[in-house]
Amino acid sequence: MRTLSELWAEAMRTDYTRSKTRYSEFIILNGYKIEKMTTGEITVYDTRNKSDFYTEVLKYEMDLFLIEGFKKGTHLLSIDHLERKLEIKNNLIRYLLDRNNVSQLTKVKQQRNEIMRKINNHYNKIK
Repeated sequence: MRTLSELWAEAMRTDYTRSKTRYSEFIILNGYKIEKMTTGEITVYDTRNKSDFYTEVLKYEMDLFLIEGFKKGTHLLSIDHLERKLEIKNNLIRYLLDRNNVSQLTKVKQQRNEIMRKINNHYNKIK
């Protein structure tokens, strides 16, 4: 299992865009931000929420990052997030089929296909 410092060093070895402020340096990848403050404190945030503020990742997410690394961790967590969205779309498709709502069904199937494409892209990046 990695330490936060090792996680940060790994993220810095990637070719992803680094951003700097007067207070910190950070990388955002697949909806996750790893940030090192000038004080040395390192934090990982989930940027996918709907508010103006990022939230710190949950314990299980941080554990995944420390085990798998930052890059692979962002892909695995993105897959998890997308699979939950896929389940919602599949349930909606079942509902629309029961109601014979063809006009909405086509749109939702397209959305489901897009989610599956994104999941496949993330899997391909961690092989």
